[in-house]
Amino acid sequence: MCKWLAAVLGVLAILSSLPAHALDADMALKLAAGTNSDRIAAVKEVIAAADVSAVPYLEKLIDDHVKVADGKFDPSDDGTRVRLSFADKSAVHLGLVSDDWATDAARDGTCVDYAVQAFPDISTFSAKWVTEPATGAPSSATRGLEVVPDDYLIQEHVDNLLTNGVCLEGYNAFGGAVYRNAAATYFAQFNATITTPQKHISDPTELIPASDRSDFITFVKSIHKL
Repeated sequence: MCKWLAAVLGVLAILSSLPAHALDADMALKLAAGTNSDRIAAVKEVIAAADVSAVPYLEKLIDDHVKVADGKFDPSDDGTRVRLSFADKSAVHLGLVSDDWATDAARDGTCVDYAVQAFPDISTFSAKWVTEPATGAPSSATRGLEVVPDDYLIQEHVDNLLTNGVCLEGYNAFGGAVYRNAAATYFAQFNATITTPQKHISDPTELIPASDRSDFITFVKSIHKL
């Protein structure tokens, strides 16, 4: 298993499925994204509580494999929203959002800052590229990679309007205590060779190597094993 994949699975185990007495999401954020004083206070609290569940999480943070950031769009947002990034795979991000999260801030749901509260509709899943418009040069296209109803969905989207590149999207309904759904993404921007959706459709491994696509699929499917 690749290093970034092993690291994120360890962190998700902490963030998503710990019992109430163990390290919670707020504490995890203080350790990962807080000020130095926040981190010191959080470490002291973990030590005082003899919270052994935090050890793997702390190890990942010390090694700088995984970064956890507060994903709220505005400090006034309700609930919790977190965003994970990985030192060994900068193209990959993972978003987690609690059921009670809400915001009044404008947002566009970009590939690198994505999170969902509900599992997406899979009724239109197609392993073949579905293009927009349906005829002529496409401005966007989507194809399904793998799906298991109410479990996980992995698809690939390319466009030259919003993202100007390719976005692998993975959703997993893993049913954590705080976060019920995870939304992972892999973003690759168009380059000098791949400049349009059609060119990516014709050569899908130029921007996203086959090995990376395979690792991403493994990652999304593995979340439910926590």
